[in-house]
Amino acid sequence: MSGRKLKTAFLGIVTAGAMVAGLDTANATALNGLFLPTNDLLSDISGEYLVKGADSGCSATQVCTGDQLVGILAFQTLTVNGGAATTLGSGTVYNELTGYFDIKVTSSTACGTQTCFTFGPATGTTFTATYGSTATVAFYQDASDDFNRAILTTPTTSATLAADRAAMIATATDGSLLWVLGFANALDFWVAQASSNDISIASTIPLNSSFGNFNLGQNLLQNPSGVNFGLVDCFNPFTSAVVTILGACGNGQLISKGPTTGAHINTAFDSLDNTNLNFTVARVPEPSTLSLFGLGLLGLGFGFKRRSRA
Repeated sequence: MSGRKLKTAFLGIVTAGAMVAGLDTANATALNGLFLPTNDLLSDISGEYLVKGADSGCSATQVCTGDQLVGILAFQTLTVNGGAATTLGSGTVYNELTGYFDIKVTSSTACGTQTCFTFGPATGTTFTATYGSTATVAFYQDASDDFNRAILTTPTTSATLAADRAAMIATATDGSLLWVLGFANALDFWVAQASSNDISIASTIPLNSSFGNFNLGQNLLQNPSGVNFGLVDCFNPFTSAVVTILGACGNGQLISKGPTTGAHINTAFDSLDNTNLNFTVARVPEPSTLSLFGLGLLGLGFGFKRRSRA
């Protein structure tokens, strides 16, 4: 095959690759193209409130078996493979990345000086009716950048609390659905330990003080994003086991919202969190990618065929 023919065939492949790259950046604000085939880390701020179960058998502010924790989150940064963090949402060219979760306490036990909790899906709720019977958290991307976890109407009543919480959830779910995570098998987990089982502690200690931590390993249940997840190893501190999950690992701290007599965040949520979510993306060529690349290979093969006939 002559140098000119080989160069022409090679340019066909390069051109196809350039066209494919353009497909991934058509929407400059979409988040999908930020997730690369490597380890990715998302860091967020979040908040939640306690929903008492009918038979939880403890006080209105204690977190007990059968209760629910419902909340929202917003990821502020994305770090790929330990590199520089990319800021998301407000003030950037990228959509905001938010989430909405609803989990049920499956156990609450003393563990030393702490209280240890395990969680599962909140079956029989509007959340699981919407996202699936084993779903725990739904993620959205949104160009409006309107996430808000600090809404509180005063004077506060049970009606205003419910309305404010619904309004905050709406700011996290008014975009397009990106992923849904939840329980898919016995390896999945969501656990926490706290210095107290009384969630009111979050409004009695100084703002941004930690009063516990949590860990999770959740499988991917829905994936409208088109981003292909890979396997990720998650450490479960309650079993000391490392489990491999097609989804994400998370960990973070339970954070106080501060007492009203000092520095505090006005919110209808009972407590706040910060979360790190680790996952692995395993991108595979989309059909359009394969077609364009195939055209390049076809050109290369045609060149070789002509050379062989000569």
